[in-house]
Amino acid sequence: MSKKVLTDSKKGNLEQKIIQEIKQGDFSVERALLIASGLTNENQINVYIKKIEITVTDFKKFLEKRNITNNGNQNYQIAKTLFEYLQKDNLNRYNNDPLLTNVIDNQLSKNKKVGNCNGLTSLYTVLGLRLGLNLSVLFNDYHILTLLEKKVLIDHVNPRGFDISFRNYSDFKKGDLVFLISATYNHRGTAKKDLGDFEGAIADCDKAIEINSKSASAYYNRSINKASLGNFEGAIADCDKAIELNPKPAYYTIRGNAKNCLGDLEGAIADQDKAIELDPEYAYAYNNRGIAKKDSGDFEGAIADYSKAIEINQKCELLYNNMGIAKSMLGDLEGAIADYSKAIEINPKDGSPYNNRGIAKNMLGDLEGAIADYSKAIELNQKDANSYYNRSNARLLKHDFIGMVKDFFKYLKLK
Repeated sequence: MSKKVLTDSKKGNLEQKIIQEIKQGDFSVERALLIASGLTNENQINVYIKKIEITVTDFKKFLEKRNITNNGNQNYQIAKTLFEYLQKDNLNRYNNDPLLTNVIDNQLSKNKKVGNCNGLTSLYTVLGLRLGLNLSVLFNDYHILTLLEKKVLIDHVNPRGFDISFRNYSDFKKGDLVFLISATYNHRGTAKKDLGDFEGAIADCDKAIEINSKSASAYYNRSINKASLGNFEGAIADCDKAIELNPKPAYYTIRGNAKNCLGDLEGAIADQDKAIELDPEYAYAYNNRGIAKKDSGDFEGAIADYSKAIEINQKCELLYNNMGIAKSMLGDLEGAIADYSKAIEINPKDGSPYNNRGIAKNMLGDLEGAIADYSKAIELNQKDANSYYNRSNARLLKHDFIGMVKDFFKYLKLK
């Protein structure tokens, strides 16, 4: 235990030190990206510095074979050749990894998949800086690219991405390499969120914001993690800041969800209205407005919103499941069953539509069908207390008292 605490402490010290250096404007981009990748001590950092040096040495040999000299007067040609060098073994290099250390290892091992836009941009950056290139970035919430001398655009997930037109990136912003470091912590937080580590994700978003207080994406991601932990007031505050920095539909939608959870249904609907105003084809906002309307008792309005969301996205089982719930509230049980069945058709591994369809069948007197659906929901998620409770009630109506008692005690145990 003490060894782990020591390791975590050292890691924290390294991160806080490099963050302070960044804030003071006197830092190494390479070192910052390595620490942001999760390295915890100087020995680990030195290992990756050597790997970077090996890559730079190999690239210089690659330059020599092409009769290109690194004399400071051929930056464009060197930058282009570096792009080609990194892609020479595989053009389709994209995976979901944002961390420089993993991208370096993938590159050196000749893996077909190397990294995502953040990871690939980080690799190009550390190599380019060692070669004397003048680099910055162009970014939005979802993508980051390299800028050479603030005029040549490089998209590392595009095999033909060297010196591409700015025309398709009109909503992107220019920034220095601090934005790349901040984005790495933000990406790292997203990875932790996906693993259910919401507190760890918040800590990484905190670091991203400390490095770059204008990162709307980091505030947005932190709001999602706070909401996941039940801190809806904190989520709203972070969405407020994200909206102040960059009013995007997703930010209004998440803020609306948090307001809904706090019982502010009017505020929730108003935020979803704003999201739809900004993007009339944003299915998620229609879905969430439908939830708020359903919670306020406007089932017809909810169905109208779910229908619009389905019109935009016909392959999302959640939309059909939600519309089935609203139809059930109006007593249209056959219609609800049809919607639940469509949700199951789209994603047969989601237990929720089975449970909901079981409820509708139960209400229609189809106890055998209801029990079968509850059983399937339990098979898919054995910790689904509600399905045990619902099956218990159905078995009671079937006079299966032993089965009823077993299910009810299982429900109590899970609750």
